[in-house]
Amino acid sequence: MTADRVILIAKKEFHDHITSRRYIALLVLLLIITGGGCVF
Repeated sequence: MTADRVILIAKKEFHDHITSRRYIALLVLLLIITGGGCVF
């Protein structure tokens, strides 16, 4: 019972983290840096 709750809360927290603006901005920045490194 408590393990199910922990998993449910972890899923919600993970989803919130993935969809946060700061995470998306960092991801885009990393992709630009690595993509630029491959091109040049």
